[in-house]
Amino acid sequence: DADQQERTIDWACLETLKGHTGPVTCLAWLPGASDLLASGSFDEHIVVWNNTISRGRSIWTRIFRASAHSDVVNSLCFGRNLRGDMLLATASADRTIMMWRLNVRQVQRETLDGPVNANAYLFSKGERITVSAGATPRCCSFREDSILMAVACNDNTVRLYEESEGGNNWRQADVVKRHAQTVNWVAFG
Repeated sequence: DADQQERTIDWACLETLKGHTGPVTCLAWLPGASDLLASGSFDEHIVVWNNTISRGRSIWTRIFRASAHSDVVNSLCFGRNLRGDMLLATASADRTIMMWRLNVRQVQRETLDGPVNANAYLFSKGERITVSAGATPRCCSFREDSILMAVACNDNTVRLYEESEGGNNWRQADVVKRHAQTVNWVAFG
């Protein structure tokens, strides 16, 4: 039967982005955009990449690199705070989560094809959240329609964090302790 035939897909590497000194552990796209990609690594750094098109060719540029943690970056995710600002959360084996604010503005850039409108991105370091003793964050995920973030941890828990009403402060709102093993992945549906 034709519907049950196995299909194979030939994948090809389009680009290799070089900016870390250790293996890359996580990637996240800016929601609703195909021009911004963040990466985390064993080198304790985060790198943010911007993709532009010039003469039909995709060009990736490293626009931000920061020493985010004192141990491997396990996960990163994009979300929003109460004011609607874009955030990048980075979760590390150093038992912390770092919030980075992302400001986006439109600029005109000169390219080989002439002037084009493009996004300019500016990152600023925000709050550092310390996860409870004995818990290492493995994965983080923002809920799309709220300021709630879930963090999967190696102590068999999922920890829920929310931003305070006044903004700029994140607090642990709840801990789900129903798992028998390390929680490696969490996502909102």
